[in-house]
This record gives sequence, C-alpha cells and structure tokens, in this order.
Amino acid sequence: MIAFAALVGCSGPAETDAGAGDSGPEMDASIADAGDGGHDAGPFDAAGLDPVGIALTSIALPDDELLLPTASAFLPDGTMLLASHEGTVHHLAIDEDVASRLGSFSIADDDLTVSNDCGLLQIEVDPDWSTNHFVWLGHCGADAESVIRRVEFDGSTYEGVVDTSAEILRVPAPELSYNHSIGQIGFEADGTMWTFVGDKGTQDGQDTTVLLGMMLRVVPSRDPGGSGYTAAAGNAFDGSTADRSEIYASGLRYGWRATQDRLGRFWVGDVGEATYEEVNLVTAVGENFGWGLCEGPCDPPMAGLVDPILSWERRDGAHRYFVEDPASEPTNRRVVWVGDVYRAGSDDRYNGFLDDRVPFGDTCLGWVRGAWADETGAIVYDERWAHQAHITSWEQSPDGYVYVTSFGSCDALDVFDPPTLHRVVPVF
Repeated sequence: MIAFAALVGCSGPAETDAGAGDSGPEMDASIADAGDGGHDAGPFDAAGLDPVGIALTSIALPDDELLLPTASAFLPDGTMLLASHEGTVHHLAIDEDVASRLGSFSIADDDLTVSNDCGLLQIEVDPDWSTNHFVWLGHCGADAESVIRRVEFDGSTYEGVVDTSAEILRVPAPELSYNHSIGQIGFEADGTMWTFVGDKGTQDGQDTTVLLGMMLRVVPSRDPGGSGYTAAAGNAFDGSTADRSEIYASGLRYGWRATQDRLGRFWVGDVGEATYEEVNLVTAVGENFGWGLCEGPCDPPMAGLVDPILSWERRDGAHRYFVEDPASEPTNRRVVWVGDVYRAGSDDRYNGFLDDRVPFGDTCLGWVRGAWADETGAIVYDERWAHQAHITSWEQSPDGYVYVTSFGSCDALDVFDPPTLHRVVPVF
C-alpha cells in the first residue's frame, strides 16, 4: 500500500466525539452524545476542572488555495504554518473558530516531485526561530529523493523565501519511487535533528549501509550560508565501518509521524504494507524493528528484533480499536499516525488529561486514541478518545491548545474533500 494514496481520502463533515479517560468521573452520556462536546467550539478555560475526555471542534479555513494539508507547525506568536502537498506553506492566524490566511510561500521549484507520497510532507520550526528564523521542510526532490531543506521565514516576508533554501539531507531512491519518503522531523534540546527516511518501496530496512528504512540523528548546518549536516554523537555506528553513522535505529518501513516523550523515547507511527499498522517505541540506540523481516509482531519471535508496542491487523475487524469506534467506516486502506505529545506548561488547557498520553490513530479508519507506557515499556493506558478521519497533523500551539489538520479520501486518488482544521478541547 502506498501511504499517501491511503491519505488521499473522502470524509463527510468532521465528527466531534468525546473520549473517556481515567481522570475524573465517568462521562455523562448526554455530554458524550452532544454534537459540540457539551460546550462552545471556541477556547475553553479548563482551570480547576477535571476533564473526562477530549473533543475536536471545527475551525473555519479560508477557502482560497488551501489544498491537501500534509503537516503543520507553529511560530512562537501562535500563528500556524500549514504545509500543502503541492509545495505551498500557508501562514494562518487562528482567532476563536476562524482561521485567516496571512500569506504564503512556495517551494514548488525544479526540486520538488508531487505524486502520491511525494510532495511537501514535513514542516518544523527551529527551536531558536526567534533569533534565526529557520523553518525545516521535508519533501521529495526532483527524482523523488527524500530531502530536508532549511529556509528562512521571518513571519512576515513571503517573497524570496525559497531563495534562502539550503539543502541539509538528500537520500536517493534506488529507483524512481513515489512512496515512503521523508518522515517526521524533530529536534532534541541541544539542536540535534532526528528524522525518519522511508524504505522507498525497497521492502528492506535491514541494510545499514544505506539510509532507507531508518531513523537518523544528525546535526544540521545552522550557518545561514551553509548546508549539509554531520552525524550526531551517540548513534548506532561510529563511521569506522560501511554502516552509516547517521543511523540511530533500523527496520522501520515509513516513520511518517512520530514524537519524543518526556523520558526521551520516540513513539513512531510506522506505516504498514499488507497486514499490520505499527506504533514502535524507540528506547535505545541500535534497536531494530524488523522491517522487512517482519510486519507487525514477529511470529515466531526473532532474536535481536523489537516488536511494536502497539499494532493492529489491517483485516481484523474484531480488534478492539475497531469495535470501540463505531464511527469507523469500512476501508481496505490503513495508515497509522502518532501525534505531538503534549507538553504542559502554566497554560495547560486540559488540566492534566493529556499528560503522559501519546495520541495515535488510523487516518483512514478515523479513530483517535491515547496511549502511554511505563518506564519498563509496558502499556499502562490505551483508550479511545474521539473520531476524526484523515488526520495529517496533531500539533500543540503556544496558546496551550492542540490543533489537528485533515484532508482527502482513502478510497480514491482523484477525489479530494475540502481540508479541515480542528481545535482539541476538553470534555467535562
């Protein structure tokens, strides 16, 4: 299955659904059935109250030129950068339940391929954006390579952004392949970049002399006139052999969406091929998650390989994730996603409900769940939260709320419903 083909999908109006958790009393049925989660769609102050779940409320998008949102990120002022598949980055301001378009810039130049999984796929704002104005973009290059580039955007000047572009990483494909390209981009506290490179359809994440099917850690150039990277310290290989020193973990088919929790572990939504969707938990350098020796849990177990911490068979309609979400619509396609873990500050809109809970789900089936593993790696929380099909990003804003983008049809490559934007709000 081509991951982006699965993301291109149809959906009716976004459903708002409350999810039950283990904080606070059991949710009243009248609230669970309420179309708006029992409160207004706008921001809601959760201080002093105990949420029992979350809901997704709709935010109106400007209807001009916003097509197929693939990723999002926030500037420190709370405005959103919304990446579109065809190469445009839209700059949005969100006010209550309406988003307005401030401007846009495009990387749709000679070094961008747009087809299926190929296009503009990832966006991340530099941790030091306030001083360097760096924005990091993951996309397919002219020959469908997996590329990360750095551009400079000051939050107000849209002309000429592409001219500031510097290539950081380019991973060629063994043959022209439009799937399983560059995955999630993130940063550690010291500025080290981590990312995932898909297998490009090779069905192999075991060859550590190449970067396909791997998790990488690198130190990208932050010189305004510079490009490239150096391998980060502490990776699986030291450069003394043919094994690539950029590799931190291997055996990952396509880590399209991932997040790092407060314990330093990486939760990776690894898109499946024919049988399983996986959430893998990277806890140590050098771990091997089995692709393409295994898909899902290895049966029988194989020494040296790490099974997913969560998984579901693509054809198993009796799995509790399916049963617990009656709004899931039948489809042969599946695409796992993992959302941005919540980092509570003084403005915690959820009063602790999202603490130590990693959002994840299936973008085609539409169920939204939260999970957590204790320090031994045992799952101690795994609950249904809500329903929203075709999620492409789940990101925390400086305003303390989480915002969710969605698009497309999982059943066709040429039928696209309008994109949607949602705010995650607490349910009491």
